[in-house]
Amino acid sequence: MSFFDDASLVFLPSGQAGKDGKAYSMKPTNGDGDFTFSRGSNLTATRVDSNGLIEKGRENLLLQSNSFNTTWTLGSGLSLTSGQSGYDGSSDAWEYSDTSTGNSLGQSVSTSGVQTLSVYAKTGTANGIRLRWLGGSGGNSYFNIADSSTEAYNTTNTIQTKKESIGGGWFRISIVFDSAVNTIRLYVADGSTTSSTSGSIYIQDAQLEQGLVATEYIESGASTGLAGILEDSPRFDYSGGASCPSLLLEPSRTNEIGYSEYFEGWTPQGSPTITSNYGTSPEGLQNSSRLKYTTDSDYIETSVSNTSGVFTIYAKGTGNLILTDSGANASSTTALTSSYQRIELYFSTNTTTLQIKTDSSGLDAEVYAAQFENDTYPTSYIPNHSGGSVTREADSFQNDTNTSPLNRNAEGTWFVELQKLGDDTNQALYLAPMTSNTQQIRLHFDASNARFRDARNGYATIGGGVNVKTSMTKMALSIDTTSGIAKVYANGSQLGSDYTLQSNPFEFSRIVAEGKGFILKESLFFPTALSDVELTALTS
Repeated sequence: MSFFDDASLVFLPSGQAGKDGKAYSMKPTNGDGDFTFSRGSNLTATRVDSNGLIEKGRENLLLQSNSFNTTWTLGSGLSLTSGQSGYDGSSDAWEYSDTSTGNSLGQSVSTSGVQTLSVYAKTGTANGIRLRWLGGSGGNSYFNIADSSTEAYNTTNTIQTKKESIGGGWFRISIVFDSAVNTIRLYVADGSTTSSTSGSIYIQDAQLEQGLVATEYIESGASTGLAGILEDSPRFDYSGGASCPSLLLEPSRTNEIGYSEYFEGWTPQGSPTITSNYGTSPEGLQNSSRLKYTTDSDYIETSVSNTSGVFTIYAKGTGNLILTDSGANASSTTALTSSYQRIELYFSTNTTTLQIKTDSSGLDAEVYAAQFENDTYPTSYIPNHSGGSVTREADSFQNDTNTSPLNRNAEGTWFVELQKLGDDTNQALYLAPMTSNTQQIRLHFDASNARFRDARNGYATIGGGVNVKTSMTKMALSIDTTSGIAKVYANGSQLGSDYTLQSNPFEFSRIVAEGKGFILKESLFFPTALSDVELTALTS
């Protein structure tokens, strides 16, 4: 038989893209088999993309990011003229003129933590631009945009400044800082001193975002601009160098490390050298940090909640990197190499202070994405730039159309290929009617095994269970309304069977998944009960 031709629902993450909060089924193609996703918040989930890089959610926190005559406030003596030649070949740039000196173009915001403010700028009759923020300690920097020589003047309260020439006289200007912010401002400035001035410059595409680096520009309008992995984005994941992705569904987790990428925000002990934005991280951007220790008394530490959990970090370089805590409750030593590896350390005893140390070998390392989770195994990276903790909500998805490709008359075969990631228990996936939970078939996890359970009969196990934690596993449940028998197959063998139908048949309308720590490679539904030969072939 052709399993694709005979199935009424075919979902393979490797074969279909996802967007607008949906993962598309390969069959049917009219939308009835598509799955909608939910996670609860942007910017907290990541995945590994097809290039092996960590992919994040991103947000431009400014409104009307290239409509400077809308929600922006223009000081007296200033003027804006749209329709100018832009850095990208468009006519989307603005001439920004000042006849009074000292006034600014600004926007009110409400943010905090590590963030980057950026804008594209080019000289007019003036040669400089000043970027400033208000709130917290406040800060600013002046930039000469007439040439590529001096990067910045009169910089205050910033982590880093950057002036990147992109051709045609245009520069992308950015400042990185750690502060509460209530206003950002742009000024026309003198390119050789540290004062505002009269004259004109050209500006385009302003952006304010969390993190240590200015990422690709995101246009915003009446609401903030969003891109990347967002709250309703399916996480098609290529971890481990997979050539085809699987669908990643994880439980809710909290990253307790307040600065997961900004290691200058940790507390130094001894005389460590910490350099932000030193090299290329596993994200593919220049936002790794360099840690250089010359003695074993050099280290950095950070506080977390008083709990047990798993501490992870990406690192490469030379020397031995030691993860531990101030109470020496646990410790691991890793000899670094020229390639990034994710290092893990589990604390079974509560801890409050995490440390990154070395031994007498010294350390010269690039590090990225520190994370501490209150559980026994690590999940995907949760970015945190807030100084506090950040929570990623559990992944969930469902197919719930009223024209479901599932068989409402109870007979059918449900096939899944998946692997359990950790120790989470309870149901992972279930078949259910649109409105009732009393006629469900649940695929239920215990510590290592998965088993199908019948909700009409006290969630009794159908057939038997199989270990799905050690490797990707193929499982199928076949329900035959003629014989009244349900059979379970896994890895090419029958696990068992039950007389399940009785006088209360199932009615399947949807498939629902909850984030219980697993990856799904494929799921199929057939509107008929498959034979033993077919079930053996399907699950082999």
